[in-house]
Amino acid sequence: MYLSLMISRLLERFLDAVRAARAADGVELEQGQLRLAINCLLVAYFCAAFLWDGVLEPRETRMIFLGFTLVIPIAFLMYGWMLWRPGVNHARRRSGIVLDMALLVLFMTLGEEAGALMLFLLLWVVIGNGFRFGRWYLHFAQGLALAGFTLVLLLGQFWRQHATIAAALYLALVAIPVYVGLLLSRLHSANERMQQAHRAAEVANAAKTRFLAAASHDLRQPMQALSVYTSVLDERVRDAASHRLVQGIQLGVKTLEQLFDSLLDVAQIESGKIRPKVGEFALAPLIENVVAAERPLAAQKGLELRAARTDAVVRSDPALLERMLKNLLINAIRYTETGGIVVGCRRAGAGRLRLEVVDSGIGIPRKEHARIFDEYYQVAGGSGQGLGLGLPIVKSLGDLLGHRIGVRSASNRGSAFSIELERATRVTPVAALAAPVLPALGGARVVLVDDDAEIRDSVRLLLESWGCRAISGANAAEVENKLRAARVRPDALIVDYRLADASTGLQVVERLRAEYGATLPALMITGSPNAAVLQREFGGIPVALKPVAPGKLRAFLSEAMRRSALTPPAPRS
Repeated sequence: MYLSLMISRLLERFLDAVRAARAADGVELEQGQLRLAINCLLVAYFCAAFLWDGVLEPRETRMIFLGFTLVIPIAFLMYGWMLWRPGVNHARRRSGIVLDMALLVLFMTLGEEAGALMLFLLLWVVIGNGFRFGRWYLHFAQGLALAGFTLVLLLGQFWRQHATIAAALYLALVAIPVYVGLLLSRLHSANERMQQAHRAAEVANAAKTRFLAAASHDLRQPMQALSVYTSVLDERVRDAASHRLVQGIQLGVKTLEQLFDSLLDVAQIESGKIRPKVGEFALAPLIENVVAAERPLAAQKGLELRAARTDAVVRSDPALLERMLKNLLINAIRYTETGGIVVGCRRAGAGRLRLEVVDSGIGIPRKEHARIFDEYYQVAGGSGQGLGLGLPIVKSLGDLLGHRIGVRSASNRGSAFSIELERATRVTPVAALAAPVLPALGGARVVLVDDDAEIRDSVRLLLESWGCRAISGANAAEVENKLRAARVRPDALIVDYRLADASTGLQVVERLRAEYGATLPALMITGSPNAAVLQREFGGIPVALKPVAPGKLRAFLSEAMRRSALTPPAPRS
């Protein structure tokens, strides 16, 4: 028992040393392992060659003795040196070349005819060191090989008797390494150019990501205002013709939002900024949220969109999975003209299930199944909207989460896209509670801080249409002055994160909470694609990405009023 435990510990230490040496200089470690294997094979080869005729001459006996007492032990010692002192060690590399050449010269001198096999090894050692460590080592090994072979000619009678072979080897030792050196030089230059191109591509990709982030913020500003204006207009129009016009505008805004989301998703995936947060959650609420959000888009085309009931609990990142499902659903709506779309899930083996989006659309020819996940590729016959990024984003996020994406489709027979998920522990069902009655917003005092005048005006109109009193300004100082002049205390804050005066929304919230109470509800809105990152930095302040749907604003304000009805106001400092 003790012996097996000791052996196990020694083996574990040895493997740890090998892993450390491979991480420090894997190229030299590989050469050490190769040297050990070849030296053992050479000793075995000479033993077999000398014992073939059943007679051992004194010279052959000495060679076998030297093989077991010198050649193999040296290979083990060099390998042990690499494990004992891992890392790039030029002295050890040169010592290894000297030892390899010395042993080859010894074998070629004493082995005579049997030592002719060493010819190719001599060149192999020279060229191998060049490819492993560079041109300096190539020519260092070449010089040693030429000097060693000269010594072989002086000491070995066999090689003097085969002058033609010796001359050919001399020429090979001179010409081949020189030619290989030229090739290595060209390879090194090509590698340098490739690395420069790679660095330039990384810089360009980073610049693209920064541009998309900036463009997202700047372009989402007018989109936010447009979205709110259309919501206000939708509440005010009464005739059916005007209502259809407003719905068309809302559909256009939603399409623009989808295009921006696709571009930003691609940028974030390429930059590696997306970090999954995997957990266990019920699938039904996620499906219902996505279906409810996209039902107006389906209704515009006269399509029936429904979600099949499920009590499944899965393991994934809910935010990324929601984005994947949303893309699949938008894609299904885009390529379906009549009929309907169903979102549901089915079993896919032990502990697995498939979340599916099934449509009655135009379908996808089988020959195109491999191409539909390529960026910017679109199947002919769709609405023409979009950039061809929806399915590639689904595939990329699926690879990130380890979810297999499947497709079943044929021309004019509809499509079924699926996301294979891991089932999780079933959540214990809780008795349904009656939905709380949300308080009315009439009289709610809402502070809006945004440096964009259009957004302030549009959101003010929306808030007033709900009966709220809006106090808006471009910065904290402006709204503070308005609050003091009106002698009112705010009930909630809606603040843009990036403001023109170099302050941030977080600073504004902290300043107003210091004045009116630390529990003052706040919502941060932003056009930045890194909303999830900002959410973690804000310590619980909810973040909404522009354009914020009016329904989200109303839900936030309703929850704020409900909490304020339960919490007594904090005294002003």
